[in-house]
Amino acid sequence: MNPRTSSPQVKRTGVLNLFRAIAPTYRLRTAFNLGLLVLAGLSEGLGIAGLLPLLGILLGERTASASSLAQKVKTLLGMIGLEPTLW
Repeated sequence: MNPRTSSPQVKRTGVLNLFRAIAPTYRLRTAFNLGLLVLAGLSEGLGIAGLLPLLGILLGERTASASSLAQKVKTLLGMIGLEPTLW
């Protein structure tokens, strides 16, 4: 006996279908939540990028051999008065 044939048919819906169903009814809330999700993603990316200079310190890389992204993050942190150190 096949379990797929004995169970009732379930309609599969995705996130996009849910978005299409909710967005027309709650336009402002949907736009607000979508904006917050974008900001959360950006802040998570900045947090991970902020760890790159510390990773370079842990691995023993000197400033001359560090990656360009790590150098840019270190420069950005220096502009706001922060220095990536372990102590």
